[in-house]
Amino acid sequence: MDIIFGIILFIIAINVLPTIIGYVLGIALGSVQAIISNLDVIIPYIILYLPLKILQMTNWLQYTLQKPWRHFLKNPGETMFFMHEYYIDFILCIILYVILTPLRAFNAFCYNMIVRNVFMLFDVIQEIFVPKLNKMRYYSNLDYLWRWIVYLPLRIIVFGGKFIISIIETLVFSCIEIVLPTLTLYHGTDDKASTSITKPNEWIVGNGAYAGYGIYFAPKKSTAQHYSRGTVIISRVTLGIIENLNLHPTICRNWVAKRGHSITQWAIDNSITTIEWWRTTGDYRWWEYCMVDHSDEYDQIWRIRPLYREDLYTEKYIRTWGGTSLWITPILKDFFKDF
Repeated sequence: MDIIFGIILFIIAINVLPTIIGYVLGIALGSVQAIISNLDVIIPYIILYLPLKILQMTNWLQYTLQKPWRHFLKNPGETMFFMHEYYIDFILCIILYVILTPLRAFNAFCYNMIVRNVFMLFDVIQEIFVPKLNKMRYYSNLDYLWRWIVYLPLRIIVFGGKFIISIIETLVFSCIEIVLPTLTLYHGTDDKASTSITKPNEWIVGNGAYAGYGIYFAPKKSTAQHYSRGTVIISRVTLGIIENLNLHPTICRNWVAKRGHSITQWAIDNSITTIEWWRTTGDYRWWEYCMVDHSDEYDQIWRIRPLYREDLYTEKYIRTWGGTSLWITPILKDFFKDF
């Protein structure tokens, strides 16, 4: 009887235990995958929520202090025109440039070395363990499993190398940004467009020319949100030579929203990189920037460097499969395109 009972228990164990083990392993692996898949949501909020709030303040402080009289440029009076005509504002900008060097260095280091690389690390880890590139997102079950195992070493090498290069290039650009004033600015778009921009890091000038042909940015996320269709790209932007349209009332009044092509040509003729103006259309009251298209002379990719993307509906950070493009990649592509 004991033998029969033992045989029955053995048969039950053979049939039940694999199911239990598989069930437990399934839950464990599913939980691990869910955690890894949402690292870009979980960890950034834990690690970066407060630092990003602080950096938004220091970035705004740099933006405000590098031109403290910007408020008076909304509707410039005789004093502003006098300062501009006799280059007083230019001299003051040089003095403030020297004074603000520590603040520029702080923002450059934190945004590049920390923020950029933390988001890159999250994207890279997820691409290694939960790959979606190269049609991996379309595979399932055994088709997914064998590809996951076979290509794991290659993913580790490729994306591990990408992260190492990211650290090197962010260190280089941190030094560059101390010399060339750079701000963190916002560009509103939709999720699909934001992916097609950040993955290859290619900013294509659209057909709109409200204040010139070029790429448009805002110093406030709320402004970019107005133009957004759900997504905002947060980037480090080296604006270059900036000219305020409000100091050219005839141009501002007669060309903005009417003759954008004329503003573009005016900027090219005067070697202006970026147009700045205070928008007052309807109920709109905000500063905007247009990096004018100089037939690729000024819209070089190194001037606009994406940090991360944000979904405005969920207020969550968006994963970029494989991470945003290395800043050096399109620069090299630009360099070798004529060879």
